[in-house]
Amino acid sequence: MAAGRPSRSTCTTPQTSGQPGYLATVNPDGSYVAYARPGTYRVEFYVQDPHEFIDSTDSDLVYHWNETGGYNNYGYTDWFTATTGDQVTLDAGVN
Repeated sequence: MAAGRPSRSTCTTPQTSGQPGYLATVNPDGSYVAYARPGTYRVEFYVQDPHEFIDSTDSDLVYHWNETGGYNNYGYTDWFTATTGDQVTLDAGVN
């Protein structure tokens, strides 16, 4: 991870119990990549203070919480369905 970039992580969570979740890798440009099987998912994002999620029309988050007591701020997207060959792009809106 490059100096000056916020520490981040993300997890793709399946809607159906018993399906695997997927961790994503962070690219040098700050984007995430996760490869998942077809299914319905939501993506959970975590960023460390002093970075936070912002209210933005470009953000795909349906929920975010920046008042976590100091370490990780948390947000997640709405549920979406991915089929074979889909490439889904989501914006977490991080400042």
